[in-house]
Amino acid sequence: MSVSNAPIPDQRLVDDVIRALADEADIDAGEILIQVQDGHVLLSGDVPERAMKQRAERLVATLPGVAGVRNLLNVDDGSASFGPPGQAVRGADHQGGPGSTAEFDLEEDG
Repeated sequence: MSVSNAPIPDQRLVDDVIRALADEADIDAGEILIQVQDGHVLLSGDVPERAMKQRAERLVATLPGVAGVRNLLNVDDGSASFGPPGQAVRGADHQGGPGSTAEFDLEEDG
């Protein structure tokens, strides 16, 4: 019985990368985006800690079929998306609750 050295299809490699990152307890992969072309994996998106960025790259590089990894992950503890801790990015009147400006806009526009 011979072992095939055929390349792993990119879509299967995407699935393998997603599964490996999701199964790794030390990596918060919820905001990681994955693209694969000809076995080369591009990681982008956000992770909350620099160590997670490094672990994700090392883990993906060890997967069968991965020809290379380009790590464009950003380290973001949430402040880039949600503002500094304790400070709202937008006031409550912009969030669509009762009496908000969003509700008034809907009433005006029909």
